[in-house]
Amino acid sequence: MSKFTINDVPNLVGKTILITGGNSGIGFETARILAEKGADVIIACRDLQKGEATMKKIKDIHPEADVSALVLDLTSLASIQAFIDSWNHPKLDILINNAGVMNLPKRALTEDGFEMHMGVNHLGHFALTKGLLPYLKKSSDPRVVTMSALVAYQNIFDFKNLQSEKEYRPMATYAQSKLANILFANELGKRHPDIVSVAVQPGSAMTNLQRHMTKGRGITNFLMKIAGQPVEDCALPTLYAATQNDVQNFRFYGPTGRLNKGSAGIRPMPKLAQDEGLAEVFWDLSERLVNETLKG
Repeated sequence: MSKFTINDVPNLVGKTILITGGNSGIGFETARILAEKGADVIIACRDLQKGEATMKKIKDIHPEADVSALVLDLTSLASIQAFIDSWNHPKLDILINNAGVMNLPKRALTEDGFEMHMGVNHLGHFALTKGLLPYLKKSSDPRVVTMSALVAYQNIFDFKNLQSEKEYRPMATYAQSKLANILFANELGKRHPDIVSVAVQPGSAMTNLQRHMTKGRGITNFLMKIAGQPVEDCALPTLYAATQNDVQNFRFYGPTGRLNKGSAGIRPMPKLAQDEGLAEVFWDLSERLVNETLKG
């Protein structure tokens, strides 16, 4: 397989793309390149000022870019519902569920009482995606790309401690939410086969996600020197999954080189993420959690 680069991202004029957390890190690089390729890019983030600053930054680089910023707080189902209700585009071609939280030092809850990692990384994006399905269905080639992470290979998934009620360990809690992302992506593709739905892991880069890490920061910095790569390269798996013709459901994409670096392509899927029964049960549970909360 030839090496995938940003030069392989096709012309995207006429495509409407929504990316969560597109104001920094991998999300910003992804949004910037998609805008450069001609897409109508909507950056959804919690802080509108940051979103508008990102929009200006992209336009400073690419003056003709069609990019906008909208408020979306993934810690609030009410905010997600308001975002869906105010959607004013006739279709949505590509949804990139990129935003996330990582390794919060103490257990925290979303506005709706969900543990923060599971609430933002999975349930928030679950509710957003389901709400935008009618617009995705209006696209001739709809795609949903959901950001997972290398820690999904830890294969941590415990229904009895799904919200870390019994025990809270930052990395384990984060890892569970990242496995949840793959289960969600697979089940979405199964229930809606007309949509290409895949999960990706970006490789390692020091971004805003690591800002909450306190223990082991020295070790983390050392490992980043060995296994880390530029943020631009970490955007490649998402760009590949969002734009390439050979992308298929029930696949996991990420760096294909040594030390989890290099060009993007198909990667082995974590063992638990391949469990179709688990994905089905987890989808139904996610649906109940979201629906019951929205109903009050």
